[in-house]
Amino acid sequence: MAGRSRTDTGDAPANGHGESKGGIVRVTVAADGLVDTVELTPRARRLDAHIIADHFKQAMRAAQLDRARQLEDVRQATDAEEKALDKKLAEINDEYARQLEACDRMMHDIVRAMGD
Repeated sequence: MAGRSRTDTGDAPANGHGESKGGIVRVTVAADGLVDTVELTPRARRLDAHIIADHFKQAMRAAQLDRARQLEDVRQATDAEEKALDKKLAEINDEYARQLEACDRMMHDIVRAMGD
């Protein structure tokens, strides 16, 4: 079973592509996971139906695996972005807490100075 992978650019999810051994059957799975295209080479016409079915199964599985790999790549990238955002928010929160403590100390110092 041979799979073909294609890297798509842009925000739209890419299609999954797969082909059977020898390229007799090629399948494209759309971003929604449904079969988009099926291509048969002229050589396929000379094959028995059960052999064509096996080639179709190989191509379909390769296309589905290609799409699954792409989704995993997107998930990992999203997780990394989310972790970076969480880290930045924690840094902002820590800085805010430090500034708040400094303001609190300054207010206490002012109140104490006014009492003297």
